[in-house]
Amino acid sequence: MKGVLNGFTVFLLFIVMLTSCSSDDKNPPTAGFSVSDNNPTQWDLVLITDTAQKASDVSYTVTGGEYDLADDNSRIVFLEDATYTVTQKVTNSDGSDTFSVTVTVTAPDNRYTLDGTSYEIFDAPVWKEASPVLQTPDMFEFISDVAGQDHPNYIQISPIVAKSFEGTFTYAPKVADGETPERGTYYTRVIGEYDSLTSSSEWITDLNGLYGGGNLVVLKVYDDPEDSSNRIYDININNYTLSTGYFDWLTASFVETGKKTFSISYRGVVRMERN
Repeated sequence: MKGVLNGFTVFLLFIVMLTSCSSDDKNPPTAGFSVSDNNPTQWDLVLITDTAQKASDVSYTVTGGEYDLADDNSRIVFLEDATYTVTQKVTNSDGSDTFSVTVTVTAPDNRYTLDGTSYEIFDAPVWKEASPVLQTPDMFEFISDVAGQDHPNYIQISPIVAKSFEGTFTYAPKVADGETPERGTYYTRVIGEYDSLTSSSEWITDLNGLYGGGNLVVLKVYDDPEDSSNRIYDININNYTLSTGYFDWLTASFVETGKKTFSISYRGVVRMERN
């Protein structure tokens, strides 16, 4: 009997050792990744860095809103202002693992300022191509409703373009008679209480900056691969000094009465329209 017990004990030890060795041989994966920005603005390009280990297959699922994930999973664009959950799942022959990251996306703060007073931009601007017939230039046109006004404010930004309105443009200043003009590549004007039917306004700013101003920067942020009309642009001007006053219809000239500092920051769709 003693010999039998010893033999059974040896058999149990062999089974335990075999199981232990089998468990040690398994090599399951570990999920892991990071994003370049956990709080991006809508349409920002966010980079994904994969830190998973021992994975033979890596996949991602995204919940919370519309998004555009690159085929190689290296970058993602969040198309809505929402809270997203990005989950990575990794697998190999010995198992699987998951890891999740929360990303909170905020809408762009679209607004312009005049002498420190801020106005929200509610509607997408229109890009109007130049019309030789109407003698109008290329322009971005913003129509901005303002609380307490009978008519909206009107903003015209005119880059001097060749083939594309994207890029960085310098302001086009006026110069005194006899001086060599500095070649600028954009100008802007703002009309308050704009009535398109009567062309009347409470106040108007001149077409060119008399006193200098920041650059106009226009960048394409996102190009929808499924809808060529859905292109997202950044349009920014910082501290452009405008001459303000009114237009004297009798003399057909602008009469300056003061100055205003103008800035604008917009991100969103630009509607295309021919003049």
